[in-house]
Amino acid sequence: MDFLLLLPHGHRIVLEVDGAAHYSPGGRPDPAVYARGARSDRELRLARYLVFRFGAAELGDARSAGYMLSHFFADLFRQYGVTPRIS
Repeated sequence: MDFLLLLPHGHRIVLEVDGAAHYSPGGRPDPAVYARGARSDRELRLARYLVFRFGAAELGDARSAGYMLSHFFADLFRQYGVTPRIS
């Protein structure tokens, strides 16, 4: 789990950023490593966490990542009725 958001009404959101180590440690795809990640997702979901995964490649360019993440969080917060406070 890379980030955990605790939202109103008990909503628990997990954010995962998946780099190559999540599917190909040592540079080779490894089905066992992938299976551990899939099992982890299932366990989190059964524990009532909502998991969102981002590929590390999506975050490589700051401008496009900022655009994508700002839209993602706007949509997520709108769906869960969260009003961000800016201090």
